[in-house]
Amino acid sequence: MTEVSMMPQPDADVAAVRYVSDKPRSRSIPLEFPVEYDGKRYDQVTVSRMTTAQVADFMAAVHEQGGKAKLPMYDCPHELLPHLDADDGERVDAAVMDFLPRALREAGASLPQTGDGSSR
Repeated sequence: MTEVSMMPQPDADVAAVRYVSDKPRSRSIPLEFPVEYDGKRYDQVTVSRMTTAQVADFMAAVHEQGGKAKLPMYDCPHELLPHLDADDGERVDAAVMDFLPRALREAGASLPQTGDGSSR
């Protein structure tokens, strides 16, 4: 049985969509312990809210990949996240929880784990 989404897919012609709320859609977390990965230095990690299309893609990835699905909320490679200092990782995780859509936050216990206890 094929699932049919009731939400229309994003149209490439809608590139001019702009959020007008005063609420922030992202937060940059300065790293107390910056890291270098693949030749690039990371002094901060920015976490962003997900769009409806990103949630749908993430849920499809969870269905297909299970625990290997990755939240599309970070401006850095997912491979970097488990290697952050524990205190930096905790602050990044807190930002993720602040920006997760309500439905995913409530289902947080079932989100894929990275192996370090966080849902990344």
